[in-house]
Amino acid sequence: MKTETITWRELPQDGMPDAETAVLINTAVGGVDAGFFDGEQWRWCESGGIVAEPVVAWADMPVGVVAA
Repeated sequence: MKTETITWRELPQDGMPDAETAVLINTAVGGVDAGFFDGEQWRWCESGGIVAEPVVAWADMPVGVVAA
């Protein structure tokens, strides 16, 4: 068994992730999914579409069971 800790970084005080880096995002409506900041706006990883809800926090993507 492998355990990982997710550290949420609240916006704006905890800064932004590197542009184009996939992270977990938490929106104001409570959703959590994979997304990225393109340097100007937040986008969903799956579709590349713009995240319509305000993003309130982000966290590094978990590594998973098999670390690269």
